[in-house]
Amino acid sequence: MPRSGRGTCRPRSGTARPGPPARGSPRTTLLILRELLWGEERFSAIARGVPRISPPLLAARLRELGRVGLVERHVVDGEPRSRLTEAGRELEPLVTMMGAWGIRWMRELRPDEYDPVLLMVQISRECRPDRMPEKAVTVQVHFKDAEAAHRRWWLVLSRSRGVDVCDSRYTEWAIHLSQ
Repeated sequence: MPRSGRGTCRPRSGTARPGPPARGSPRTTLLILRELLWGEERFSAIARGVPRISPPLLAARLRELGRVGLVERHVVDGEPRSRLTEAGRELEPLVTMMGAWGIRWMRELRPDEYDPVLLMVQISRECRPDRMPEKAVTVQVHFKDAEAAHRRWWLVLSRSRGVDVCDSRYTEWAIHLSQ
């Protein structure tokens, strides 16, 4: 039976020690947790929010988070999904505070740290469909210094469909959606 309330995820001994989620790359583990906390459940959606992670590494991290009781896997309409357990959801204040700390103290990003994919995903998350026009509108975004595959993006915005993010591979699709 699930426990309720705070403090349900405690070290097993009197000495706190990093468990399996801290092994490997803590940054990718935190980003995966962030995506799950933001409500992403599909593998591809989680991968979009964790730039430069390979599918095998993401799968391994999700399995490890499941093994330690932070993530559970389930199937919806034949599609596998990952969802935080109660213990995983209790990490939300910690992950949020770490993000705020990073924003406050990170002074400058190196050019190789700019990620147009992550930026476009974040922009789409922040858009509010109730403030969008009825008829679809297309907004083109051009990152002139990004690598060729990530230079051109389109946001297709409408009240009924919300936000679709398209990159240069889906130019025709973006134009079709806005008609």
